[in-house]
Formats: sequence, structure tokens, C-alpha cells
Amino acid sequence: METVFAISVFLVFFFLALGFFTYIYPYTVLQRDVHVLGTVAARQGGLTQEDIDQFQERLARYPFLGRSDQVQVSVYVNGSLQDPASVTPLGEEGGHYVTRESKDLMDIEVRVPASGTLLRAVAKFFGVEGVSDEYVFWETVVSYRN
Repeated sequence: METVFAISVFLVFFFLALGFFTYIYPYTVLQRDVHVLGTVAARQGGLTQEDIDQFQERLARYPFLGRSDQVQVSVYVNGSLQDPASVTPLGEEGGHYVTRESKDLMDIEVRVPASGTLLRAVAKFFGVEGVSDEYVFWETVVSYRN
């Protein structure tokens, strides 16, 4: 009886560790990076294409991701898509950005493909369906820029 209990406890801890390293750890790291991207958008009044490229380069260093070139970053201002190529970066002349006085909400949607081959194999073994092939994050910010 003690052997069955010991094996059961071992399997529970094994699957908790497996779940942590295949889903929770990547999700937490990506959520932190998306929050940093949201802070950049708030300071700048939007995201430039350079900001998005730097974000994708940072994600490319993570071994737990799928293809980082397929990361999709979209910025919506009051429900309409904002073109990152038209946002004026900090320190440059121009007025194409979301101002603090406008009080417009910027919703940043980030879709990151997951490299979840291990997670999908475990889910298939247990008969779980609907395991996502991507992480989806939303960050809502307002502009700090005058």
C-alpha cells in the first residue's frame, strides 16, 4: 500500500513540474515582456515598428517558443487598429501619437506561437482536447505623452 501511495505522490509532483515548465513558466515570462511593451506604448503614445522589432528579437532568445518571426503585435486605439509605422517616436518632431489629454485607451494584443510539443503529447495521452498552439495576451494602457 505504501508503494502505491509513494508512486502516486511522485506522479503528482512529476505532472505538476511538467505543467510548470511547459505552460506556467513561459506564460509568466511572456506576460512580463508584454507588460513592458505596454509600458513603452504608454510612455510613447503608441508603438513604433522599431519597438515591435525589438520585442520580437527579445522573444527570439527564449527556447520555449515556437517561431518568433510569427509573433503578432496589434495596437488598437478606441477599437481601431493603429499603424505602428506612423507613430512618432519619443524625441522626434511630429504629432502622430496618442496624447494624454485624449484619454484614449490603447489595447495591445500579442499572439505568440507556442512550442508545445511536450504539452500536446501529454494532453493527447490524457485525452484532453483544445490545447492552444499560441499564447494570447492583452494589455490596456493610456498614454503618458503630452
